[in-house]
Amino acid sequence: MKFKLLLIILILPFSFIAKSQNIQKELSQSDIKKALKIKGLEIFKFNFDSVDTDYNLTVHIDEISKDSILKTEVRHFYSWQKDSKKKNLSIITNKNSHSPATSYINFIHPNIESTIRFDFSEKFNREHIWRSIKPGKIVYNKKVPLLFYGMMWEDSYKGQKIYRFCWGEDITRKMDNENLNKVEHMLLISYELKK
Repeated sequence: MKFKLLLIILILPFSFIAKSQNIQKELSQSDIKKALKIKGLEIFKFNFDSVDTDYNLTVHIDEISKDSILKTEVRHFYSWQKDSKKKNLSIITNKNSHSPATSYINFIHPNIESTIRFDFSEKFNREHIWRSIKPGKIVYNKKVPLLFYGMMWEDSYKGQKIYRFCWGEDITRKMDNENLNKVEHMLLISYELKK
């Protein structure tokens, strides 16, 4: 009897451990976003519900090194329909895993879908990170930053050379964050609403 009781006491904890290792089959939206990011895909969705439908949307994509604009792409999406229930702009980004210096940006608007390929110079062939810019009220007749793709910068930690891309605060529309001075290369995506 003592042997059976001892055996039960020893086996019982292992049954609880085995049950805690079950695979969860349900995926959350966060799980899917993380998996897409690992594959180089990120999705950003911007709400323009309060925009006056008399205004046309133009998107500017500026490739910037230090304070110089190297290249600019412009896409015109025109206005949202007056009866549109949701006035969104979705941006899907895709890093080319075979060539880190190549990135694709897909813009999805109810009127049109457009894809842009960016090929960076070899000197900017370092890891880049997408960051959204702190949103605010809709602004008319002015370029307003939405999103940027910044190159990691070189730093040191405990005598070791590292690359980093971290922030202590949100990136503002004024693009006046101190750490932005360390970003040698970026793509800046801005919107402009004009008649």
